[in-house]
Amino acid sequence: MVVKSVASITYQGKTTEYKQGEETLAQRLYAKLTGIQTGLIEDKLGWTMAID
Repeated sequence: MVVKSVASITYQGKTTEYKQGEETLAQRLYAKLTGIQTGLIEDKLGWTMAID
């Protein structure tokens, strides 16, 4: 799984800038998803499955 932070997105001449540095949305999302994958965070939506 890859979660990548971006500084900005430009569409039809309009630029939207995103927060950079500590505690970005990308960092929080990555931490949450890897926590679910490794079992450190409860999988409340049933996204994971044990494979024997």
